[in-house]
Amino acid sequence: MSDVSTTDKPARPFSLYLLILTQLCFAGGGLQGGWRLISDPTGRCLGLPAELLNSFPVHNFLFPGIFILTMFGLAPLVLAYALWINLQIPLAQTLVKGYHWAWGASVGLSLLLLLWTGILIGMVGYRVHYQLIDGLMALLMIKLQLLPSVRKAMIRPESP
Repeated sequence: MSDVSTTDKPARPFSLYLLILTQLCFAGGGLQGGWRLISDPTGRCLGLPAELLNSFPVHNFLFPGIFILTMFGLAPLVLAYALWINLQIPLAQTLVKGYHWAWGASVGLSLLLLLWTGILIGMVGYRVHYQLIDGLMALLMIKLQLLPSVRKAMIRPESP
């Protein structure tokens, strides 16, 4: 029998898997919400009141739909995959010192979602339940990203 150890890599914490699952749920919402706004730029498909457009610098929800699909649908999907397989991209890694690039990008994306939600509430008030869901999702992801077990798992040694 071979005495080969399969524990070359440290075990990944459950909280990291929970973060990845949360990002996948976030991506699902962003993909469906963004696609629905692109498919129906009036916003009726999501129950958005037409008078909401009076508060925005656009005439329909096409551009917000593209933004949501890209930033809150595709980006978290890519980041969840990168965290899952521990994807190494040297150029991206140069932007985040000491931690895995996808962790840093995930924190940034969560902060963007929180900012986006705050701006929407500031512009139109609390009008649709999506605002509450997005705000809570952002806070949950930030909480998971900043857990000591997740941060420890994401530490990358500095290159000389």
